[in-house]
Amino acid sequence: MPATTKDPYLEELQGHVAAVFQQAQVPPVNYRKNCVNLHKIQDRSKDITESVGRGDMIRVVGEKAFHKAFLTCLYRTLPTRKGDSCGDRVVKFIGAYFKFANEKADEEKKALIESGDIDRDDDEDTWATRFIAKVVRSIAQGFGARDKAVRYRCTQIFESTIPHLGLIEEDLYLLLRKALLERTKDKEANIRSNAAKCLAVLCPHETPEDARDGEPTVEETLLEMLSTDSSSEVRNFIVSNITLNSSTIPHIIKRTRDTDSNIRKLVYRDVLKKGIFEKIVVQVGEDGDETEEQQQRGPCHPTKLSLETLETLIKNGLRDRDPAVRSASTALIDEWVKAFEAESVKPEPDVEERAEEGLVELLTLFGVEEREHPEDLVVVEDLLKCVFGTRKGVFGSIQFQAEFWDATNTNLTPETALLSRVFVEYSRSDKTESVNANFEDNLPVVSDIVKCIFNRYQALLAASESDPDVVTSGIFILNELLKFSSFLDYGDHSGSKMMNVSMNQLLLEDKLPLPLIPPCLDILRILSRNEYEFIKNVVGIVDRIHEGVGEGAYYLDAVKRQTLPREDQERYDECDLRQLDICIQMLKRTKVIGNHEDVCRIVDNFVVPNLKRQGNAKIKEAAMTCLGLCVLASKKRAPKILVECMKMILDPPDNTTVEATIILYKTVFDLLLDYGEEIYALVEALYPKTERCKEATHDELIKQLEKVDNLRVLAVVCEGLVKMILTGYMTSPLAIIHLLQRWTDPTIRECQPIMQCLSYFFQRYSHSSAKNQQTMQTIFMDVFKSVAADREKLDEDEEMISSAHLCAFFENWTNPLVLEEVLNSKLETAEHYVQMDMAAEILKELFEKSCKFQKEDKKALFQLLPKLYMPEPDDHMDGLKIVPIKLLIERLRKYKSLDGPSNTALTKFEKELNKKYEKQLEGFSEKEYREYEALEELYEFLDDLIPLDDEDSKEGIISPEERRTRGTKRRSRSARTSGTTATETDELETPAPQETRSRSRPRKRPRLSTGTTDDDGDQSMQSYAKEEEVEMSVPPPQRPRPKKRGPGKAPSGPPPEVIYVSSGSDGEGPSAPTASTRPQPRPRARQRYRRSPTPAVKQEEESELEEEEREEDIDRDISDLLRSQRISSPSPSESEISRNISHITVGVGQDSLFSDDEEEEDEVSGLLAS
Repeated sequence: MPATTKDPYLEELQGHVAAVFQQAQVPPVNYRKNCVNLHKIQDRSKDITESVGRGDMIRVVGEKAFHKAFLTCLYRTLPTRKGDSCGDRVVKFIGAYFKFANEKADEEKKALIESGDIDRDDDEDTWATRFIAKVVRSIAQGFGARDKAVRYRCTQIFESTIPHLGLIEEDLYLLLRKALLERTKDKEANIRSNAAKCLAVLCPHETPEDARDGEPTVEETLLEMLSTDSSSEVRNFIVSNITLNSSTIPHIIKRTRDTDSNIRKLVYRDVLKKGIFEKIVVQVGEDGDETEEQQQRGPCHPTKLSLETLETLIKNGLRDRDPAVRSASTALIDEWVKAFEAESVKPEPDVEERAEEGLVELLTLFGVEEREHPEDLVVVEDLLKCVFGTRKGVFGSIQFQAEFWDATNTNLTPETALLSRVFVEYSRSDKTESVNANFEDNLPVVSDIVKCIFNRYQALLAASESDPDVVTSGIFILNELLKFSSFLDYGDHSGSKMMNVSMNQLLLEDKLPLPLIPPCLDILRILSRNEYEFIKNVVGIVDRIHEGVGEGAYYLDAVKRQTLPREDQERYDECDLRQLDICIQMLKRTKVIGNHEDVCRIVDNFVVPNLKRQGNAKIKEAAMTCLGLCVLASKKRAPKILVECMKMILDPPDNTTVEATIILYKTVFDLLLDYGEEIYALVEALYPKTERCKEATHDELIKQLEKVDNLRVLAVVCEGLVKMILTGYMTSPLAIIHLLQRWTDPTIRECQPIMQCLSYFFQRYSHSSAKNQQTMQTIFMDVFKSVAADREKLDEDEEMISSAHLCAFFENWTNPLVLEEVLNSKLETAEHYVQMDMAAEILKELFEKSCKFQKEDKKALFQLLPKLYMPEPDDHMDGLKIVPIKLLIERLRKYKSLDGPSNTALTKFEKELNKKYEKQLEGFSEKEYREYEALEELYEFLDDLIPLDDEDSKEGIISPEERRTRGTKRRSRSARTSGTTATETDELETPAPQETRSRSRPRKRPRLSTGTTDDDGDQSMQSYAKEEEVEMSVPPPQRPRPKKRGPGKAPSGPPPEVIYVSSGSDGEGPSAPTASTRPQPRPRARQRYRRSPTPAVKQEEESELEEEEREEDIDRDISDLLRSQRISSPSPSESEISRNISHITVGVGQDSLFSDDEEEEDEVSGLLAS
């Protein structure tokens, strides 16, 4: 093989590339200049080759050397953290160079095609494609790096270069797709956002066939992240970059209710706006060799969106709480109108902008004539008012000429009729001079409107049998014309008289559609001078309606009516229903009726007989509604109607419909809210035997929360009770408890009316007064225990609010700081210690005397404690608010074993309490506080606390009833402190063989007594049972072994008795005493760790502290010496301990627990010397 010479330029290549990268980091950055410099280096390098073999092959060493140099500089950028300016500039430079390299490669390829060296369809690799593939493969290896900075920089670099990748190989595409899908689950939000953007650009048109079996597509992955990812940055990237199509647009529409206002604004301002039109490339020319961009309707054009989607966009956008979002939604609606205007208006130079054309086209998408209820048109009305408010030029150009109101005018469509009515409404609400001038110019003469209404009604009657669609649109147009007429000027006497006559004639028509009755009555109310004249006029119309049906139809007896032919009965029923509907609409438009004789006559002769009818539910429901409206203005009838309604609630009639039940409850709550406390006095005066009318009524209504099963009826009951509580007519805490129980009921979680009503109520009620907050604090534990008990009864497929969430709600509802913000403008102040009272109640319940909690419930209560508000102490504050909490914490630690999270939360709460109220707790003495009468109940509660036996419960408390019925004898737990479990019997077993002992557990030692005789041993056992139990906050260290006594030293005193506890160790020591000879220990409190002093110290403590119990055996004292600095009792002297140790070693013999371990001997010597 011939020798090859290495080009000296390759040795300098790394420095040249590094210099360009260095220049790209220094501001001001000229990326174009840096790209040119780097391309020169690459162009010079790619021409350097090497001959291989016999010279018939070459090796592109220069190109590979450039790739290596480039990647070396790139790798040094990867460890830089997010936000590093130098790293960000390098990333932008790499993206710019990818674009520059592709442009240069395309220029070279185009020159080769023009020269004829290669064909146009030749897809041979170029230096640019090889360079990009090499860099991308290297970057992909860093997607799974352990360092989050490297993962972030790799995804960021790929994000900046992905628009300039060009054509890539299939294996590289699959590699990138797999690596990016893995990064969508990264724990860092910025990495997930970069990966989502890269996937949206890399795989915009991926189909399910492209994905492997069972693997989600890229689009499905992005949509899942859009709905579940907690980071707003990730959702923002996905919304901005995901492809708009029929499957992604519904998910984007849901982001109009996103928690982040920036995302909501982005949806309206950018995403939906840019999707109205899309550009396509079409071939033009004779041969089709030229292309041209054209514009067509995009996926977000209003015609491509469903009616539900359009209403959702308008409602969510125009009613958003953020002004920026409302402004963005207004701009989107304006773009919709402009899109229709561009398509409808011909491009003629003399034609001015006709805004109504675009608006009318937009309104056709909403199907306004098919909307039966007025509330269904609210969204469309908001749309029109939005356009009128933002485009004043459009509003000023709308003109309604005289021919517009002609009956033969074909331009009067449902859309134009709605446009004219909303135009007049908006003009009346806007008081600006320009708007009023335009309004006056567009108002027609009253006589023209009257003629138009009657002509339209005649056309409606003519088309009623031929074309149903014409009837629907005709009713809508006539309804809008009647609403429009209510805004006319009736100063002209002749015009007002003509309108009054026409409205009376329409209401007497038996074929007048029921939806047209309310607007006719609105016009009559405007034309009437007062309510008395209006009622008299309408009642006269009701009296004359039956004349067109048959003689005596109004007063015809119900029994006689059943003998008539079926057709006549149907006509009578229709007549009665029309009369009732007119009465209902009349009563809704009056405020004060009093004892109007015409109304009383209608109630007695028409409404009440229809209530007793059977078989026609609609008539009965209408009669109940009419009666409820009548009694609201007739105080004389109110108490009787209330009593009758309550009887029907307690004992519902057979075949009562849901609608009738709803009307019944509405009537009751309207009476109670309208008359208040006066209604109960009226009932007791009418029925003298009635007692406690108010309490009985409230109790029965509260019980309905449990009895009612229908969700619609339950929503009415909840709303009525909520209104009574907020107005102060109902103050019983029982109502709040029942409402909370319903609010947490899993069966109604999907009922939005109930959930919205109750969620608003609890927030409003709690943050309206300090008294209400105290009520919520008082009922907290009752509600918590009730919800916890209900949760245990749930089925597997049912879910209920967790205890943690319930605690979070109550923490917010009872927070006095939130109440203070609400009461700033009021004279009332918040009760700052309300959550401290809650803490005391929680601590009492955690003793579980009356109720056993699950682990999650206790954890939620413990974790709630540190979140409760502790007010700042003042000079006048005493310790009566803080001392109970301090006492409860101490007893809770003594009598209950806590898990890790619970102990952490309680410790945090206790530290904050001690720190904030250090002055109040200074010199704390339990004896002094026992004398306070206010704490008498607390000490009774604490004195009743007695720990249970091991076989009963490991962490239970005996109730006072159990204490009186049980004996005081309990099992001794002498083996607990050594890390072993007490045996089921009181017998002390001999040590087990060493082979059965676990290596991971500490060695167990026998318990030794220091008595000199059997009697002394018995006394020792009895004193051991009375020893004080000391609870330690940390585990006890391992017990050191004392020094062995020196040879030749005999122990002083008699040998001690050795008692062995089952420890799993070898040895042939003396056998343990049996249960018959062993003395029984006396009851003592539970503990985790105990200590026992020597007999000398025991005598000293008995002389100094009479209430202190004896310490543990001498073998326990050795282990407790390591903790002597934390125990306040006096330490034994060195001579006493040495003497006791010498006694023990003699009695142990071959089974001595002490070895020749030098380290343990030194440790014990140090302890003795201290």
